[in-house]
Amino acid sequence: MQLTQLTAEASEQSDLLSELQSENVSLTTKQMNSMNMDEVEQYATDTLGMIKLDNSQIEYVELTNPDLVTVADDSMTLRGLWSALAARFSALVEYIR
Repeated sequence: MQLTQLTAEASEQSDLLSELQSENVSLTTKQMNSMNMDEVEQYATDTLGMIKLDNSQIEYVELTNPDLVTVADDSMTLRGLWSALAARFSALVEYIR
């Protein structure tokens, strides 16, 4: 009788714990989303002593070479890789003989 009551109570407490953990996640997410950028800026300046950059501190970088994309040729496909591996293995077997 007592074991049944304790098991039921443990189950209720486990359910309550799950519910409270879910509520904690929900409230934490809500708190993170409620941060105002003005508050963040004020905290950064007042508490952390940070200041905004002025235009003289900004440097732009120009790249002399344009962006380049290299497309793999057929030898770099999986089939080409297996073929090259098989050829090297065959050459190794011939060398050992």
